[in-house]
Amino acid sequence: MSSGLLNTLGHFDQFDGHDKMFAVCISAAGAMPYSSLMQGTTMYDNLMRDLDSTKKRCLELGRPAIVRALTVVHGETDEYQGVSADQYEQHLLEWQSDVRADVLARTGQVEDMILMTDQMSSWMSFGSTVPHTALGQFQAIGSSGGAVQVVTPKYIFDSVDWLSHLTNYSSRRLGEYYAKAYRSGVANGIAWRPVMPEAITIDGSTIIARFHVPMQPLELDTFMVSKRPHYGFEYFDDCVSATIQSVAVTGPDEVTISLTNAPQCSNARLRYAHTGVVGAWTGRHVNGAIGGNLRDSDSTPALFLDALPDDFDVQLRNWCMSFDQPVSFAASSGQQSTNKSFEAHAYPNPSTGELIVRCPDFVQEDADIVVTDMFGRVVLSERVHCRGRDLGLADGWTWT
Repeated sequence: MSSGLLNTLGHFDQFDGHDKMFAVCISAAGAMPYSSLMQGTTMYDNLMRDLDSTKKRCLELGRPAIVRALTVVHGETDEYQGVSADQYEQHLLEWQSDVRADVLARTGQVEDMILMTDQMSSWMSFGSTVPHTALGQFQAIGSSGGAVQVVTPKYIFDSVDWLSHLTNYSSRRLGEYYAKAYRSGVANGIAWRPVMPEAITIDGSTIIARFHVPMQPLELDTFMVSKRPHYGFEYFDDCVSATIQSVAVTGPDEVTISLTNAPQCSNARLRYAHTGVVGAWTGRHVNGAIGGNLRDSDSTPALFLDALPDDFDVQLRNWCMSFDQPVSFAASSGQQSTNKSFEAHAYPNPSTGELIVRCPDFVQEDADIVVTDMFGRVVLSERVHCRGRDLGLADGWTWT
């Protein structure tokens, strides 16, 4: 992955007219839980020693050493050991915070540092039908304020064994996805997110899911990833009172899911790329493997095209993350949310550069909006009229 990352970063850098030098320090081993990689462990200390050596070499070349990202390909062993989504979310937040503090102390840089990871898709190999650490990776995007960025889910790749080790071309492509996310989240200062839900509401038997889409419109792709039941979507409530009848893309950032009937029970949830068969390998075309068919229309070309299967995409499309999210009832459904507050993470739109705050559809009143930057610093605090619509620069906000 790291060689694919560095080669692609160099390609992007030349394309953007820059002249940087990139280096990667690798301290890793197979089957390591977070507890064997965290601050205070031998693996962590080795990484810091490599960083010191890299800084020395940079100074010899007359260049500053600036660490902008910690890349983390991880999660399988923690899944096997029963780490919950909330626990793994906290692991990622702690990892980013600890490494950031040690990096800034060693380099003296003023530039900040993020943690970049991918979303694991192999919990079936580790004895579970449903995800845990993968949901922690999803959750960390919001709770970190952009300090933790997930580049892609891994169900779009191929594996070579039951432990879901990726093929060589899949690992190289994974590095290309890291490079694209780095270019957005570090070089261009726009916190990276793949396709992921922003608001999910239900009215009667119809669910409307609105997504963050790096490059609109959304598409259902059954070529790169074999068609999954209902394109990867699942409906759940406490008594399984409804099932999915159809799924369709109905807007550039919108998917409509029609149920067999209006749900009758509480805890309504929409899931995607979620439930698999224990023992199934990870893979785009593997029966029983989790996956889904929802992606955006990003046309960024892949740099490496040799040794690829014929159906492996030559463009770096952004695919929807695995998720398990609550469904909010629309006002017209007769069921009202009892929660008078809500959380809406605001990010600059990678396509337009605008700042967008997405209000959940059920909010039909004034709201206090607090926007923080990618490191948790408040950049905007304002009371606004929120009527289930997007709030953007047209509302008089400025963004620098």
